[in-house]
Order: sequence, then C-alpha cells, then structure tokens
Amino acid sequence: MNRLRANSLTLLGSNAGTAALAFVLSALIGRALGESGLGIYATALAWTFPLAIVADFGLATLITRDVAADLTRASTYLIASIRARLILGGGLAGFLLVTAPLLSSDHTVVQGIRLSAPLVLIMPLFGAFTALFRAHRVMWPVALLNVGMLAAQVALTAAVFVLGGEVLDALAVNVLTSTGQLVAAWVIYRGR
Repeated sequence: MNRLRANSLTLLGSNAGTAALAFVLSALIGRALGESGLGIYATALAWTFPLAIVADFGLATLITRDVAADLTRASTYLIASIRARLILGGGLAGFLLVTAPLLSSDHTVVQGIRLSAPLVLIMPLFGAFTALFRAHRVMWPVALLNVGMLAAQVALTAAVFVLGGEVLDALAVNVLTSTGQLVAAWVIYRGR
C-alpha cells in the first residue's frame, strides 16, 4: 500500500508540475510573440499531437498491462512497439510533412507543422519507455522526465526569445527537448 501511495503521489506531483510549466510556457510564448505567435505555435502542435496519439495506437496501455503481468516480456514488447511506431509514426510524420501546405495557407504555420512533424514519432516512442516504467511500478523516471523536459523547454525558449528568436525557434526547442527526453528515457531504461 505504501508503494501505491508513493507512486500515486509521484505522478500527482508530476502532473501538477507539468501543468504549471505548460502554463508558464504558454504565457511566455504569448507574452514574447503575441497572439499571432502563440496561435502559430498552437496550430502546429494541434496537427502534431493528435497524430502522435494515433501513432501510439494504444500500445502504451498494452505494454503496461502485459509487461506488468510478466516482467520478462519487457524487451520483446519494447522492440515490437518501436518497430510498430517507426512504421506508423514515421508514416504519419512523413504524411504531415507532405500535406502541411494543404493544412494552412500561412507560410509560417506550414513551416511550423513541418518542423514539429518529428514529434509524431518521438512522443509515442517516449510513451513506450514510460509504459515500461509504469509496468515495473517505478514512477520517478516518468515524473523526472516530464518535469525535466518542460523545465528545460521553458528555460531554452526564454533564452531563445532573449536572443531575438521567433515562433519557429520555439517549435525547434520543443522538438529538441522532446528528443532529449526520449534519449534520457532510453538511458534510464538501459541503466535499470
């Protein structure tokens, strides 16, 4: 019961921390770039995030459930989910790159969608690792990776704006920090 309580509190703290940091990031972008810049940022991600959910295809839930029942299956599930996500997520990211000009007549929005397209693959791949952490009933990596990524994103986005960056630079920071989060998840998983 103590482990359940500790894991629940860890995830609750993570959710509160990520919500607060996401608010700070939105306020930062809105303050630095105005309504137009925040709108472009949100539009690019509005096309990316739903496709990332499709690319996950429910595999994170399957991994958590099945690996929790038999921890020896972790490697097999991870490899299979990476393959599936590379095919589905890679295909959807490519589709987004090609169809971006059809989704908006605004050149900056099109560039933003194309710049954010790798998130369609990165986010589900990261989800595979968080599913494995949950299956092993180890929640601190999930909390650390989520809060750490958003904290880095806020700090780097602020630095980009101080240096005169624009909305596409903020989207590049998003992709960069998400990639870093994925790599960090892999390192933690390999270390365990």
